[in-house]
Amino acid sequence: FYRGATVQFSTSGALGRLVYQVDGPITVSRRHDNEWTLGFFVELIRARIGPTWNPTRVAFTNEAPRDLVELHRVVGQEIAFGQRTTGFYFNRAILDYRVSDTDPRLLQVLTDHAEALLQRALQEGSFAGQVRLQILEQLEGKDASAEQVARHLAVSLSSLKRKLRAEEISFRELRDDVVREVACHVLRDTDLPVGAIAAKLGYSESAAFNRAFRRLTGTTPSAYRRARPHPTSSVFAASP
Repeated sequence: FYRGATVQFSTSGALGRLVYQVDGPITVSRRHDNEWTLGFFVELIRARIGPTWNPTRVAFTNEAPRDLVELHRVVGQEIAFGQRTTGFYFNRAILDYRVSDTDPRLLQVLTDHAEALLQRALQEGSFAGQVRLQILEQLEGKDASAEQVARHLAVSLSSLKRKLRAEEISFRELRDDVVREVACHVLRDTDLPVGAIAAKLGYSESAAFNRAFRRLTGTTPSAYRRARPHPTSSVFAASP
C-alpha cells in the first residue's frame, strides 16, 4: 500500500477480508491512521457498490474514541476495538459485482491502438516499438515506469536506455506518445468521464492528468473533447 505498511486481502467461504497492518513506526495517531485507511477502502468499494454499502464487521487495534458518530457513518455499526488486527469483513458476493461505467468503445480504442503498435513494432523491428507495447500494457493503474518496462522486457534499465538512445528516442518521449495518442482517441471516441480516463492511464488524480495532457497537446482534456465531434450515442455495457 505504501512504504511501512501492508494490506492483505483474502477470502474464506462467503466472506472476504481486508487487513491493514503498519510494519514500522508511524508519525501520526495510530487511531487516525487506522480509521483513515479503512475509511478509504470502504469509500472505494461504495463508489462501485453504492452509497449504502457497509462492511459486515470492522475491527480496530486501537481503543474506541469518545465519539463514534462519524465512525459509524463511515464504516457502519458493527465495530470492535482493541482487536489483534485492523481490518474488515465483507460479503464475498460483491466480488461478482459488474462494473457499470465501462464503455465498450474504450475497449475497442485500446485494442485498436495495441494492434497498431504491434504492427508498427513488427514492421520496424525496433526496440522502441516493443517498449511502446509494454508501456500501453502497463498504463492502467500500474507502474508504467522505465524500470517496470525493462523488467518485462528482461533487460536492465541501463540497457533499455542505451537501446533507446541508439534509436534516437527516450523512454519519456515514448511514454508521452502513448499517453497522448490513447487519451486523444478515448476523448474523441467515448463519453468516458475525464476522471475515469485519468485512472485508465495510470494517473491517481484528474489534475495530474490534466496537466500532463496540456503539456502534451497544448490544451485541456475538456477543451479537446469539445473541439472534436461528439459521439452520437453513449453505449454503456456492464463488464467485469
